[in-house]
Amino acid sequence: MIAMASIVAQDLRAAGFRASLVSLPKDAYNIAASRGNFSLVFTETWGSPYDPHSTAAAWRVPNEADFAAQSGMLAPMTKAQLDGNISAALVTPDAAQLAPLWAAILGGLHANAIYAPVSSVANLAIVSKNITGFRMGVQQFDLALALRGVRLVNPSPAPNASPAPNASPAPNAVDQNGVIAASVLAPIAALLAIGVFYIVRRERAGQPLFTPLMQEETRAAVKRVDAFGVAVRELR
Repeated sequence: MIAMASIVAQDLRAAGFRASLVSLPKDAYNIAASRGNFSLVFTETWGSPYDPHSTAAAWRVPNEADFAAQSGMLAPMTKAQLDGNISAALVTPDAAQLAPLWAAILGGLHANAIYAPVSSVANLAIVSKNITGFRMGVQQFDLALALRGVRLVNPSPAPNASPAPNASPAPNAVDQNGVIAASVLAPIAALLAIGVFYIVRRERAGQPLFTPLMQEETRAAVKRVDAFGVAVRELR
């Protein structure tokens, strides 16, 4: 993030703008973002299956940078009109009626130059050669082992291992073990995924579940960024 911010600042300076980077602890950053004490700030969408409905719904709440960034929107779409279109889209089940609403929402944001897409995130998976049927999940924290169709194939025999006399493997024994393991792990994985999602949601909303006491360094950083925000508004 710091490297990306440095590149953006360098490009702005090259274009004749004055750009200063302000690095803050996470809690101070959340406070500054929600108060609108910035000229440019990094944010992110939530990805599938939250885009676009859940992401856009959160724009109406003044607890993240999006609300502050959109507060100065002008015609053809003001902030009030944007929020009204989002509220309408959230309760419109008909696809034919929904399409023009999203076109207006995204078109209004584009016309006001609120966002500048700079990057994207990709999920990576490292899968053992003994696992077959793996596919990426829909959500960021999906555990594909809990999906139907994943099987544990027979691993390679250990070196110098010799089979027991008159022993024959039971048919599908390995597949059955893989299914049993997956069925046992699935509820645990689901609970873990729910817990991680809840913690991440609270963190992104600026309300971390495990909130540390604000240290003096953080308090000073908040005061500095508040002063910076006042200076930015005066320059405008």
